[in-house]
Formats: sequence, C-alpha cells, structure tokens
Amino acid sequence: MSGLHPGWPATLTSGSVCLRPIKARDFAAWREVRLRNEAWLARWEPTSAQSWTDRHTFSSFMWQRGEMRRAARDGMAMPFVMCVDGKLAGQVNVGPILRGPLCSGDIGYWIDEKYAGRGLMPQAVAMATLHALGEGRLHRVAAVVRPENAASLRVVEKVGFRREGELKNYLDIDGAWRDHVAFAFTVEDDRAALTAIAAG
Repeated sequence: MSGLHPGWPATLTSGSVCLRPIKARDFAAWREVRLRNEAWLARWEPTSAQSWTDRHTFSSFMWQRGEMRRAARDGMAMPFVMCVDGKLAGQVNVGPILRGPLCSGDIGYWIDEKYAGRGLMPQAVAMATLHALGEGRLHRVAAVVRPENAASLRVVEKVGFRREGELKNYLDIDGAWRDHVAFAFTVEDDRAALTAIAAG
C-alpha cells in the first residue's frame, strides 16, 4: 500500500470468493471465459470497432492489463480479478478514482454466466465497496447500470446502493448511446447489509 494509492495493491478473500490484482498468467483463463460468455456480456460492453475475438487476443489482454496497472499505480483505480474456488470467474474494477473534494470511484463488474444467480457477484461488489470505503479511503462508490440489465440492477440494489437518478444517453454501449441509472454508496450509509453480503 502506498500514500499515493491507499488500499492498493490488495487481495480480498471471503469464503469461496477472492479478489486480487490481475496477472499476466491469467490470460488463458480470462480469454476462455470471455469468449464463452460473448452472448452474456457483449450487449453490456462499450462499443468497439474490433470483433469480440480480436478484443480477446494476448496483445489486447496485455494492453488492458498495462492500462489497469498504470491507473492503479497512479492512484486512479483498484482493478481486481474475481476468482471463485481458485478459478477466474469475472472482474471488479473501482475506477476511475478521483480524490480531492469528490473522493469517489466508480465500480464496474462482470461475471461468468455459469456463476450468475448464486450471490457471488453481490458478494464481490460488497467486498470491493467495503475495501474502497475503508482501506481505500473513498467517501463514495458509484455505479451506473443500464435499466435493461436486470441482473446488474439486482446486484447494486441487493448490496444497498442508493438510486440517485437517470442519465440520458450516458455511455456508448454495444453500438449506441444508452441511458443508465445512477447508484451510489457513501461512508454515511448503513453498511449492515453490505457487511453481511461480503461475508458470504
């Protein structure tokens, strides 16, 4: 942990769920999971000129990992890979992080469909949020979710994020500018549910 980026690097473990920094050796598992989950994930991902396959080459992975590592080094992100029983199952990223008077970070996440619906994603989000508000010294963790993404809405609602409003044409996702719903959790909010869910 450094003064520049409190709370990073970190490995968080609770039950079968582990959040840790992504490693170069994660490539094969990451690629397999991402390619197998194209139908599950692609519609919620940022627009890209590349095909899904081209987005998941070794060079693409290493570039993304390098960007995440640089952001983490600069105190602008906490990029976790999510493992379940030791197997790569998704990712959770807190970032970009802004310090100063805002002291806030956005949280984003995805999970392998075969692990969905088992409470693992809410657990991982709760773990990352508690860490960001605690060791990470953030005041606020925010999330934006497409209103059509029922599974993701359930995640933020289950862990107790507060709905703050709607954002029209907010992000370029899957080929078009999409509306999103804004949520947040701050240090003043009741952490009872968050803590219970993080414990698994």
